[in-house]
Amino acid sequence: MTKKDPFLQRFQQIRKDRGVTVSQLAKQLGINEDKMYKWKNSVPTNYAERSLVEAWMDAEDWRNFKGDLPRTVDEAPVATDNKTKLRNEIIVLKNKIKDLKHVADKLSELAENVISEEDDQNSAPQNADKPQNS
Repeated sequence: MTKKDPFLQRFQQIRKDRGVTVSQLAKQLGINEDKMYKWKNSVPTNYAERSLVEAWMDAEDWRNFKGDLPRTVDEAPVATDNKTKLRNEIIVLKNKIKDLKHVADKLSELAENVISEEDDQNSAPQNADKPQNS
């Protein structure tokens, strides 16, 4: 018999102790229910989701815990140990990276539009401005 991952053991025990079903927790945290059901046998691979669940497990007021990932360290759950502080910092950095990626995508799209407009202008008939000979 193989030993279960400590995260999975803790996850299942805390859910059981709190009387929370996978379905209820998935809805509360905004995580795909099917994905969370797979955590009965395998460790979650999405770091943000795992961190969110770990924060829920550590939260004293878990009934009111929201599924929103913190955007700043001030929004993160109060950290009393270095591991939780580091996890909070990583979550915030991941959100900042997502924001930067969104901005980069928008800038790239805008640049493509400008280049496309310039190409259209350059390929317009050059004879339109020249007077016609009769």
